[in-house]
Amino acid sequence: MTNKDKAILFLSNTISGKTHDLKVAENTMITSAIPKDVACVLDSGFEGIERTSKKLNIIKPKKKPKKKELTTAQKTKNTRISKKRIFIENAFAGIKRFRITSDVIRSFRKILNISFLF
Repeated sequence: MTNKDKAILFLSNTISGKTHDLKVAENTMITSAIPKDVACVLDSGFEGIERTSKKLNIIKPKKKPKKKELTTAQKTKNTRISKKRIFIENAFAGIKRFRITSDVIRSFRKILNISFLF
């Protein structure tokens, strides 16, 4: 979870295997900590979150129905949502680029507190 300044607000533990993003969100109970007035801009990995977290203000793109096309209005809305999601994708790219979650940080300090902003 990030904000529009690309600051990472929440990062769950890494989970091996094929685990759905929605299941991770439910298991960490992060959805219950999000205030109602905060807009949650999500991707298709959270398909079905409307059923489990009714109190959230959810913004996510409309999926194309099978054997049909999206309307021009739906495509325009998806483009607007994508422009909001770019902050999230940039934060994820920073995590991967700097290998923050994959490398061990070696330090002589007993307590290490590092904040990363991309």
